[in-house]
Amino acid sequence: MRLILLAPLCLAACWKIDAVTASADRVAYLPGVGAPEGWWVEGFSIDLACPDGQLARTYVVYPDSADLRLDPAAAGIPAAIVFHDGPFDYVVAPTSDDPTAGATFRTEEGDDPRLNLEWAAQRVFAGLGLYPNFDADAVHAGSLPAALAARGVVSIWPANCWGDWWHNRRGIAENNFPVDLFFRDGRTMAEFTYQVANGTFTAGGGLDLPVAIDTDRLYMVGLGEGARAVSELLALTDAGGGPLYPAQAVVVDSLVDNLRVYSDNSVAGYQPIQAGLNRIFVGTNPNTASVAAIPSANLPARLGVLLGDNDPFVPDTANDLVDQRFGTTTDPAKRVGGTTLEVWRYQGSNLAHPLSNADAGLAKAVADFLTTGLSAVDDAYED
Repeated sequence: MRLILLAPLCLAACWKIDAVTASADRVAYLPGVGAPEGWWVEGFSIDLACPDGQLARTYVVYPDSADLRLDPAAAGIPAAIVFHDGPFDYVVAPTSDDPTAGATFRTEEGDDPRLNLEWAAQRVFAGLGLYPNFDADAVHAGSLPAALAARGVVSIWPANCWGDWWHNRRGIAENNFPVDLFFRDGRTMAEFTYQVANGTFTAGGGLDLPVAIDTDRLYMVGLGEGARAVSELLALTDAGGGPLYPAQAVVVDSLVDNLRVYSDNSVAGYQPIQAGLNRIFVGTNPNTASVAAIPSANLPARLGVLLGDNDPFVPDTANDLVDQRFGTTTDPAKRVGGTTLEVWRYQGSNLAHPLSNADAGLAKAVADFLTTGLSAVDDAYED
């Protein structure tokens, strides 16, 4: 399996191909949009199998200055877990001989299948601005991770190879195994990656990152379908009734939050999506763990919602429940239940999905909001 990375001397519009495997230990972070010097991308295997049998991977973008292998006394550094867009797919007619072989929802749409590590890793590297953006349902330039790096924020990118909209966890929130003939574990991957970030991950002997994460400055970003990973984590409570996976600040970008716009809709074009959702959300309301349904006690101090007026991949009413709960305008002291939080609402007119990874100004606003709050967001990006 190969990943194609941007060669170090290549300009933004030039893709001079250099190939490294998905298991490459480390490559320089040199996106076409530019980034601070001395930053790296390093991949780590997680003790979790993709449907193609490969071990899942998460990727970390970090600076030399925080590398514990170079300086064991390096201070903790803020980090954002970024959940990528696009992990939705299913095999139309799976067989027990090879459940992932054959036509998939995506291949019938003219795209590559998404139930394998190769696609998942490629989508992460596209998000990092280090791989050509081949998929028709996304626009990525790497603006967001570059802006986070400029702010001194590590970004952690789990790769979802299960096509499950980040919902499934074996034994807890299982997909329809008798139909799929394999287990999906996108939510498991989201949980494991958070545990890696806060130092509590123990599966397979655990995993040590090359940097120490300041857990008081741990943020989450969901791009497209990745917003569901954020809300799935924030839906989970600990024994004391608080958030099991707390975050200081969260941004969700170009989300489809109300999945009933697909499952309760008779529009013929939605039927293939309905078929896939029925395999993922088994015996449960697909909106139980939506952004609009995050328990008030689990809300972060800051919540950003970015939506595009011209986004062809977000149905018109998909975020009405988010609007009803959090409002349609920026509010520095929004009351939600018994919680007060800063709500940043951005409604963009640019044709991009997601918005923040193809717009350097908006990406900077996201990084500023995560780390500082509304006071740091340029007025041009406030509604």
